[in-house]
Amino acid sequence: MGEFLIAPIEKIPSYLDEDTDGSLGENRHPDSGRTSASNDHEAVMVWLKRFDSTPNTQTSYRKEIERLYLWAINRGMALSDLKLEDLEEYKQFLSDPQPQEEWCGPAKARTEEDWRPFIGKLSAASRNQSLTILNTCFSFLTQMGYLKYNPLKLLFKRDLRQQINKSGKIDRYLEHDLWDYLWDFIKKYKPQNDKDALAHQRRLFLFGMLYLLAPRLSEVANHTMESFMEERGKWWWEVTGKGNKTAKIPVPKSMMETLKSYREFLGLSSFPHPGDTRPLISALDSDKALSSKMIYLIVKDTVAEAAVELESRSPHKAEKLRRSSTHWFRHTSITHQADKGVDIRHLQASARHASITTTQRYMHKEEDTWHKDIDKHDIKS
Repeated sequence: MGEFLIAPIEKIPSYLDEDTDGSLGENRHPDSGRTSASNDHEAVMVWLKRFDSTPNTQTSYRKEIERLYLWAINRGMALSDLKLEDLEEYKQFLSDPQPQEEWCGPAKARTEEDWRPFIGKLSAASRNQSLTILNTCFSFLTQMGYLKYNPLKLLFKRDLRQQINKSGKIDRYLEHDLWDYLWDFIKKYKPQNDKDALAHQRRLFLFGMLYLLAPRLSEVANHTMESFMEERGKWWWEVTGKGNKTAKIPVPKSMMETLKSYREFLGLSSFPHPGDTRPLISALDSDKALSSKMIYLIVKDTVAEAAVELESRSPHKAEKLRRSSTHWFRHTSITHQADKGVDIRHLQASARHASITTTQRYMHKEEDTWHKDIDKHDIKS
């Protein structure tokens, strides 16, 4: 390539050769027939097109993949060449983009000749946001069969994994106000067409189930509608989970209302019946069950979109939301039930914990009371 390249993503292909366009990328999946994308630019545009209905999210995502794309090209590499070590280096680059005169400049329209992808150094929170978005992109490109593997996965897990705190309490959950924000964000979405409306209803059902029943990801993917069963006028969910153990847990009224709305939208009977083998979460164009990985991506895409909208008001909460995953919602459900006073024995049974000691890690009431007492200690104004 020779010259230093700074250009908006839509103009990048005209500057590339076979060494940098990704047609021969080292991380390309050998089965090229799994996707119509023949190079990195086409694959990235497939990913970005998924967010046509959410322009703010699409703009945020485009900015991050555009920066990485340009960084790779200026090193003589394709996006599909990048390995873990390269992304470690890119992470450091984000803290101080150099040479500054090439990478940084005042905010300008992307169509202007002196546009630059950075204004200056990125804060730690912004670097984490960038890596989270890029991880979403690489995960998608892997799922669609364009890449062999996600090179960011190990870096992302190492840098963003959450530890159980010293007291042993569970901390990978959303506080009540953050969950309320996310649920409102999901509900207020306005579908653009019939397929979008179906995706919206499926997402409402998925998040409702994650919050109200605290299932594990594999349990959502592997069960069918007939796992909801009525006995003596009450509804139960019969679930086979960890250790191949089967349990029957009560289904709250809110869950039944969520299930009813989803089924009626699909044109099905209001409630399931024995022999109803339709998957709980299926593809938009068939009755085929979605895999655990695809359900995980729906959740990660949703929390990432919600975090973008929350960023300007509460960066800290946006970052926490961005880190959350399917298993966080199991923790969120159990924690919120504990906060609302659900008997610990019933909570243990619903969560299917072998030991009540595990369930006790979700009890935060004592900490709340402790904090409230300490608030009595202040400095007089």
